Amino acid sequence: MSLLAWRFILPAAAQFKYALLLSIIAGIAVGLDARAGTYLSLSRTISFFPFFLLGNLYGKKLLTFDFKYAKVLSIILLVMAFLLVYFFYRRLNISPDYLLMKEPYYKFDTYVLKGAAIRLMIYAVSFVLMLSFFNLLPNRKTLISGLGARGMYVYMLHIFINGIMIKMNVYEHPTLLTQILLIPFAILCTVILASKYTEKIFKPIFFPEYVKKLFK
Repeated sequence: MSLLAWRFILPAAAQFKYALLLSIIAGIAVGLDARAGTYLSLSRTISFFPFFLLGNLYGKKLLTFDFKYAKVLSIILLVMAFLLVYFFYRRLNISPDYLLMKEPYYKFDTYVLKGAAIRLMIYAVSFVLMLSFFNLLPNRKTLISGLGARGMYVYMLHIFINGIMIKMNVYEHPTLLTQILLIPFAILCTVILASKYTEKIFKPIFFPEYVKKLFK
């Protein structure tokens, strides 16, 4: 639902001078509305639209953005973010459900202004980390470039694997072994879901020809 809505909204939104800023304001504001939730993915559609808009408006610039010591700074920022989450996350007392952006702020038993501030922080940190990540991507074609080009299949299909793991209570009581194995398992799933075989099976479903003609 969100992807379909974004495709329709994008041409109109791109006409505004401060489209990205307005989309961020809308993403923060939708959390104030107690009626906005999971119905038709309304909350997530509005909240995640800034990322979709950012990629469409400035994607090429982000991938070519570079300056002296940019890669060193990117590595430092990513390492700092990892250490912050690993060692201090529980002290921050922020529910991981904030990252899903599908519920209004009152559902977290917090003040409205605090919820809005947390969402703004998520936007800011996400944009910085994305810029850092993109800056470390190689400019040449590599062995895994094809996997990256088929990333949409990972995005669309990972929910089924995640659902099975939730049913199996993998996340409820994670052991050290579970945490160690989770990363290579995630990489394996990514490779499988982004493979040519997956694309061959699901491309007619996710990217039917009549939809391409419609948006053209």
